[in-house]
Amino acid sequence: MQQLTNTITSTPVWVWIILVAIIIVGFALSREHKLNFWRSGIVASAFCAWAIFYVSTRLSPVHFAVPVLIAGGAIGCFVGLRYVAARRLETSPEIPHLTLRGSWIPFLVIIAVFFARYYHGMRLFFDQNAGDAISVIVPVALTMGFSSGFFLGFSLAAFRHARYQSRLILAGKLEEDR
Repeated sequence: MQQLTNTITSTPVWVWIILVAIIIVGFALSREHKLNFWRSGIVASAFCAWAIFYVSTRLSPVHFAVPVLIAGGAIGCFVGLRYVAARRLETSPEIPHLTLRGSWIPFLVIIAVFFARYYHGMRLFFDQNAGDAISVIVPVALTMGFSSGFFLGFSLAAFRHARYQSRLILAGKLEEDR
């Protein structure tokens, strides 16, 4: 109990602000919303770049952390592709976005990254040598890889779905003109 109290009191205020912001974003994602393709691609790219930078600069040995990151990314990409394929998406032909039903899954992915980073930071705070431990490297690299892959797969599948829908709409309009 004392360690939990020390952990909570040792946490900077900005970390709690980020957690509140993540929770607010999570509630927004749980409702039906419009997904902009460009924003989706930027989020996926940012997650990938951040994960690669973080794992290659903060986790050691890097030769172990990077393959774990790649494995997590491959699994996350597959799950992201399947996640979009399993949902009913509505495409608007005039505006480049999809209408998504609300879901807690993206929120859970983001919150998992938050807690993996928090775990890593707290382990380093209490024990400077803990950063090299396999018990720290694997969950952090795997979680960051999974989240990057998930959002990348999600963006690719959403873009593919929109392209398919646009082709169907365009083919329908062309047949009506004849």
